[in-house]
Amino acid sequence: MRNRKLDEISFSAYKIISTSYLKRIRNFIEQVVSNPDILQTQKVFTADSQAINAAATLIVKSLLTGIDSASTGKRFDDQNIDISELPFEEAVLYLSKKDILPAAEYYKLSDKARFRAFTVSRIADGDIMERVKALLVENLNEGKSLSDFLRKTDTEILNGCGLGGKGGGWYWENVYRTNVQTAYNVGRAIGYEAVPPIALELVGIGDSRQTDICRSLTQPPVRKLYTDAFWKTHWPPFHFGCRTTVRAIYDPAELQEKPVSEPVSEEKPQKGFGTYPINKGNWWRELASMVRRAKKYGIQKEIEIAKKIIVDKKITTLSDAKTTADVEKIMKDKNWFISGSNEKVSLTGADFESAKSIFMGYEKLFTKYPQLKNKFEEIIVKRLGQRTYARSFLMSGKIEVNKVFYKDYKNLVEQYKNDVKSKWHPEGTDADGIILHELGHNINGFLSIKKNMPYQTISVDIKREVLKRCGLSSKKDVEDGLSRYAAVKPSEFFAEAFCEFISSKQPRLIARIFGEVLTEWLK
Repeated sequence: MRNRKLDEISFSAYKIISTSYLKRIRNFIEQVVSNPDILQTQKVFTADSQAINAAATLIVKSLLTGIDSASTGKRFDDQNIDISELPFEEAVLYLSKKDILPAAEYYKLSDKARFRAFTVSRIADGDIMERVKALLVENLNEGKSLSDFLRKTDTEILNGCGLGGKGGGWYWENVYRTNVQTAYNVGRAIGYEAVPPIALELVGIGDSRQTDICRSLTQPPVRKLYTDAFWKTHWPPFHFGCRTTVRAIYDPAELQEKPVSEPVSEEKPQKGFGTYPINKGNWWRELASMVRRAKKYGIQKEIEIAKKIIVDKKITTLSDAKTTADVEKIMKDKNWFISGSNEKVSLTGADFESAKSIFMGYEKLFTKYPQLKNKFEEIIVKRLGQRTYARSFLMSGKIEVNKVFYKDYKNLVEQYKNDVKSKWHPEGTDADGIILHELGHNINGFLSIKKNMPYQTISVDIKREVLKRCGLSSKKDVEDGLSRYAAVKPSEFFAEAFCEFISSKQPRLIARIFGEVLTEWLK
């Protein structure tokens, strides 16, 4: 590897990863000593977050180092800034100032690099486990006990698995160096696109370890114009463990002195290697051989899930959401609504905080009464009357919220706060309770269908029962103990009582008793 900074990053990560493997290997051997039958099963190490993070750091920093090195127009390790020493956020800031790519693009690259690190680490876990099992079987075939193997030194165990130092790290060299070099050369491709050179030259390491593929491309070095189609099929690495890289030629005089040249033979890159990484965008994906091994070890599903989380950025919880569209997507994915209605959910027109308020209202409802899932229709944002926060359709469960209010959550909060101050809405509630009020109406409608009774009758009966248990009866009792709006008619009593019961941290007597009665009716 030509860039000594990559060697330093690699060695730092290696210490963390090898220590992690040593602990897990010893733990596995102890399990085998207690139960040798484990050797006959397909077992894989559990994921180690520290080792995966170390691998991710290794690959991400290699990528950034490649970008920085290429974009400076310098050769290899003569950078002014040592990217390897910078935290990722600072590296992004430094490179953003150079106008190579917008910061958002760096984070996408980082996600892909982290996914590659996850994939490599998990498949490596399976490979190492297979290697350990083979060593244990070999140990037994030699007439030694499993306990004998446990007495091996740390160095002997790591060397046996290909993770040791001083010539014993063949597995590390093959797997992690391949991925470091891949990320580094992807970074160089990105850097060259930002600052296009006149030509490119392949640079190899001409020692006894150099393969025929790399020797044919670097002795003498292939040198071609940057725009030559050759680079679409001959971008390093060219095989597992490849140490060849590519450098830029910016000086016309250098190209005159050393003109373009062809490979000395027709050696082709190993299958799965050599493709220009920017056009295809596949440098971070699994190779076919990796997929086969992942399936063999039973971790392919785990890798696919990781891709959805890391690369596809699948939004699954409210804390993942960054936009109104994210909140809408989560609501649709929750399948809270009647079949065929989930995809109709539309929060377009609501600002982000308002969208979260809507989501939390439904989440509180279905947490308290999970039996109401799939009983209501969708919710949408649209323009309603100037004085209407929202409205519900009792028999279908559909809710419409007013874009006039929900486009500005801060204003919505202030408006509702004034309503509470004037006792129009219940004490202890806030703007998030607006959705709960409408959901109260929907529950009223649901009970109407379930009991085969008019919703007006349901709300009258429940109001009567609640007030009876509270020892109250007058309109003034309702206004003082719930809200002025609740005293307008029984259906609003139902909705207001439900709102306070669910959203208030300390529901007052009427709301508390209403909750007891409602729970009985919903059984």
